[in-house]
Amino acid sequence: MAEISTRLPGRTGRRKAWAWAGRITLGVIALPFLLMLLGFVYQSVAEAADASTYPPPGQRVDVGGYRLHIYCTGAQQAGAPTVILESLFPGTVSNWAWVQPEIAKVTRVCAYDRAGHGWSDPGPEPRDARQHAHELHALLQNANVAGPYVLVGHSLGGLFVRMYATLYPAEVAGMVLLEGSHPDLPPRQFEELRAYFNTARYMETLRAVNAAFPAMLAQVRGTGRLGAISLAVVVGTASENASGMLFDLQQQLATLSDDSILQKVEGATHGGLADQREHALQTSAVILRIVEAVRTGQSLQ
Repeated sequence: MAEISTRLPGRTGRRKAWAWAGRITLGVIALPFLLMLLGFVYQSVAEAADASTYPPPGQRVDVGGYRLHIYCTGAQQAGAPTVILESLFPGTVSNWAWVQPEIAKVTRVCAYDRAGHGWSDPGPEPRDARQHAHELHALLQNANVAGPYVLVGHSLGGLFVRMYATLYPAEVAGMVLLEGSHPDLPPRQFEELRAYFNTARYMETLRAVNAAFPAMLAQVRGTGRLGAISLAVVVGTASENASGMLFDLQQQLATLSDDSILQKVEGATHGGLADQREHALQTSAVILRIVEAVRTGQSLQ
């Protein structure tokens, strides 16, 4: 019968065992980091592919060490005012795909991406109402977009246009507040938004805006009335803002100006005021009514 050895492994055997154990431990530790690296590489490749497929429709303008994207249409010779479109959160210029062409038939109109959104670079924090207003002012100046302006603010964008009117009142001739998505966007713009929502930049922007949200509300709460500038408040009847206390708040917004109207869009949801074609056309008509009031000096009443 063969003799079975009961000797313990020698020094060489122990070294090999420890070496294998070390490799296994290192592999276990390194695996999460490797997966993170692979995920980062995949995300970067995917974002690069989307950026190539969906290039910015407008121009990227320096506003002090970072660039914001602005997209202007309509004939410059059409005359004042210029309409500025301020999106809901987390919207981009793509959200105005139904509205902007209608406004461009009558006057110059510009949509833009706030810092960190769409095709714009991230901007400095805090991402509060004052910061957004200062950035928009720098963007319009550096892009040579002449005023006076009719500011259109959708949902959260309404806070930013009110702050802009407080900081730069001489530049603002009219305002439209769309209470503040609907999937009925043109296919191209739907895919542009999908590509943006898949970026790490979107997640960072979401964090920054959430952090600054209390400050935004406090800042705009401290602003005054708009005087006698032409103001329209637009509410969709299929929105949660169409009844109860939320509708009362919309009515309060209409008291910000001495010359204002509150317009309901039948069947429109919160996002659908801009995103759904049939309702966006009605929204566009209200914006053009403000443009006409600014041009003629006639009251909305």
